[in-house]
Amino acid sequence: YSYQLLWPANLSFIYPRWGLGSAWLFLFAGAVLGALIVLWGWRGRIGKGPFAAAAAFIVTLGPILGFMDSYAFQFSYVADHWQYLASLCLISLAAAIPSCFLPPRRRVLILGLPIVFLAFLTWRQCPIYQSVETLWRDTLAKNPECWLAHHNLGFCLLSQNRSSEAETHLRAALRLRPDYYEAENNLGHCLMTQNRLQEAGQHIDRSIALNPGYAASRWSKALLCERQGKKEEAYAIAQAGLDQPAVYLDGLNRFAWLLATAENSDIRDATSAERLARRGCELTHYANPYFLDTLAASCAAQGRYLEARQLATRALVIASGLENNELENEIASRIKLYESSEPYADRG
Repeated sequence: YSYQLLWPANLSFIYPRWGLGSAWLFLFAGAVLGALIVLWGWRGRIGKGPFAAAAAFIVTLGPILGFMDSYAFQFSYVADHWQYLASLCLISLAAAIPSCFLPPRRRVLILGLPIVFLAFLTWRQCPIYQSVETLWRDTLAKNPECWLAHHNLGFCLLSQNRSSEAETHLRAALRLRPDYYEAENNLGHCLMTQNRLQEAGQHIDRSIALNPGYAASRWSKALLCERQGKKEEAYAIAQAGLDQPAVYLDGLNRFAWLLATAENSDIRDATSAERLARRGCELTHYANPYFLDTLAASCAAQGRYLEARQLATRALVIASGLENNELENEIASRIKLYESSEPYADRG
């Protein structure tokens, strides 16, 4: 942590997770203890400030140094943002040193140069955070074995309908962590978008086996059964999902959307889609643009185009307020269909 403060280059959102049995970890701990002893021994010459700053830095970092278990440790044992509070100790010490030994003009120069340098590093770091995709691609470039980055990048690509690329990263996540039930489910959904239903079912079933309580995989199973023509099983799973104290909204909307917009008449069921979409709207107090969009599509599928336009227009206003440009454009294109008395058919 202190090195990254001194030279904040090659930063990574998630650093590689090292093994706890490495001998150098114990040597490093000994070196830190030795440095504290030296600073305490020199307190008569240099004052207590350096020792106080170093000790405060270590104590403030204490909760994330591994003495207590943390959820984030499954990804990495270190993260730059964990030291924000602790860094004030060393930054204060570094800012105080020139004030003790230099006249005011030189002090401004000495303190100004690091600020300019840090500003340059910040400017160079900014493009990494341009989007979710750029963040996870940069993470993988620096930490190729990061299973979380592979999964999140795969999920991001899947949401952009780039299923082939998404599949590669989701499989990599499972190679690195075979019990990753979220990745199993999302890989199953990815394969469904490629119409590889049998293979998709294997991964969705594996996700359910790993975590029977994971709601997303249950709704994925409902989608799969519907696409396979197993309507009774699909509707039973959906009803079980609706009966839960906390309904998984994304799964509910995906299932209703499939029923409302499927090109295949054997799958399409606009009446059931409307019932499910209205349930979603009630749960979200008619403030969720995705459910409103699905409800509009289900009404249009039944020939009620005026109602569809009204619902879609409301969804458009909400999406615009959320600055969701992609959804906004999609809803606007569907409104044009409803104005022409045409339903929307999802060809994905």
